[in-house]
Amino acid sequence: MPKAHARRVSVIAAAIAALGFAAQTISVAEAASGVEPTNLSTVQHLSCAEWDVAGSWAVQQSNAARPYLLTITQSGTAISGRVKGNNSLGVITGTLTGATIRFVVAWNNGVRGQYSGKVGRGWMKGSTYNLANPALTAQWNGTGYSHCES
Repeated sequence: MPKAHARRVSVIAAAIAALGFAAQTISVAEAASGVEPTNLSTVQHLSCAEWDVAGSWAVQQSNAARPYLLTITQSGTAISGRVKGNNSLGVITGTLTGATIRFVVAWNNGVRGQYSGKVGRGWMKGSTYNLANPALTAQWNGTGYSHCES
């Protein structure tokens, strides 16, 4: 794809994301296959043994007014990083094994949340609960860049 076209696609994807919709980029080969992108993501999600999710993720949580920004680093199956949102900051520690992600966010207000879910190409989603009060639960979903390593 020519650089000018790639820039336009990036701008369009950013505009779609700003409106709250998930944008998914697929290759020409995937488009030619005739398989719907959501199905491609599901197939890859089920067959990928090792995901790379390092980078920035916009995460919406069902009990939060605004999205969080997660910045994840990854070394093998270990993930760590920082989260910012709703006037709070937090530190992330956890694991990513296959398509299963698990991490704890230690918020700067003392609250610790346990997050668990699944990862696919360009998305992650799951559930969370407060470690001090497990009855406080929420659902979450995120969009960002991820790719299958193997």
